[in-house]
Amino acid sequence: MITIATLAEHPELVPDVVEIAWREWGGLQPEHEHARWLREAERDSRLHSPTSAAFVALDGDRAVGVVQLHEFELDDMRDRSPWVCGMVVLPEYRGAGVGSRLLAALEQFAAGQRVPRLWVFTEHATAFYERCGWQRHGVAVQDDGPGIVLTRVLS
Repeated sequence: MITIATLAEHPELVPDVVEIAWREWGGLQPEHEHARWLREAERDSRLHSPTSAAFVALDGDRAVGVVQLHEFELDDMRDRSPWVCGMVVLPEYRGAGVGSRLLAALEQFAAGQRVPRLWVFTEHATAFYERCGWQRHGVAVQDDGPGIVLTRVLS
């Protein structure tokens, strides 16, 4: 049974969630970036605010997915905040609703913090966000290339 919790409740899982993210996106990064990702995740795990929060999907005590909320994502869109970042689910758990549950937990948290709108930039998961009720805002370019910016108004 998959449960969703805050990373702040499970700081011992920081290395595991960083490894999940590193397997997904780290291949294009220099190795020293792994240590930076770990430091930032450790810092973020101690916070739980509208601009710095993380949720983890658990199968028992094993981390199988993560999503984060950060103040900024794209330098060209620093007038918009906060941003959904680092959404990733282990491949063997994809298609089972884990990602949508993580996103729903993050949205519920943000709404409870009176965040009016969330933003996300994605290169490959536009259809996922649209299925979750997000609306396309436009196209943007980040370090790795072009992608879609989507937004979600929270009630």
